[in-house]
Amino acid sequence: YAALMYTPLTGLTLRYFYKETFRVPNFSELYFFQSLPRNLRPEHAHQHNIGLTYAREAFCGTLDAYFNRVTDKIVARPGQNMFYWSMENLGLVHILGLDATADFRISAFTIHLNYSFARAVDMSNPESNYYGHQIRYTPRNSGGASVRWESRWVNLGASAMLVGRRYAFPQNTAANRLPAYADIGLVADRRFDLRWGTMRLQVQVLNLLDAQYEVVQFYPMMGRNYRLSVTYEF
Repeated sequence: YAALMYTPLTGLTLRYFYKETFRVPNFSELYFFQSLPRNLRPEHAHQHNIGLTYAREAFCGTLDAYFNRVTDKIVARPGQNMFYWSMENLGLVHILGLDATADFRISAFTIHLNYSFARAVDMSNPESNYYGHQIRYTPRNSGGASVRWESRWVNLGASAMLVGRRYAFPQNTAANRLPAYADIGLVADRRFDLRWGTMRLQVQVLNLLDAQYEVVQFYPMMGRNYRLSVTYEF
């Protein structure tokens, strides 16, 4: 592991790091829903990252670009049902990506924004019909936004998650493509200080627009739904 940091201006930091990692399969990856271990090889990655951070008063933003070269990358894919997933190694995966975040504090409002671009392609076999294709269930583009307003009476928040198109199988064809989707939610919560502890009441509306989407092909997610939670600490 090696890292460099440089601060040319107040609040601005430039950084670079190189990291080499070696990861063996964990217990779930080897044995989940079966007694004999799967034939998985350890994952070996070379990671380069260059980025910047700017923080000043009520704003903080980050921007990172990275390139990972991963040998024997361990990936999961759904099997016959959602409760049984198969694990496999991909011989060589190149991941070129960009991550950006921004956080604002304006009076009683807190705003968070994030965006990610990831070109994760299978480079294992030049003769395969999916050489250079995006690996399954990995979107090229994704992002989100949230805003929260805090007061003495109640705290209100809203969030949005956006996920771009993905592919359910190694070949990036129209038949294997899953459409992009957006999930929007609302939340209200209040904290009550009681004699013997603290109670927190929270109400959520999830998937506000009742979007119909699939994270995993053939398994649709819930439409609009509601959640009430009460937490007591003493």
